[in-house]
Amino acid sequence: MEKPNLAIAKKLFKRRNPNVKFTAAWKLKPALAQGGYVSLVRFEAEGYKPAVMRLYSDNEGIALF
Repeated sequence: MEKPNLAIAKKLFKRRNPNVKFTAAWKLKPALAQGGYVSLVRFEAEGYKPAVMRLYSDNEGIALF
């Protein structure tokens, strides 16, 4: 199981939003809970409302939702 980092979150966000320039920062750093790492990442981009998304990592993989 891989502990997620901010670079992974940025890569996953960029994959879904390829032409948007954005910044990312931890709202809640990764913590081990229920067999995986759970964290919150705040994304901000000009012209969009700030979004807080969950970054989850377990034995199956890493997901941003």
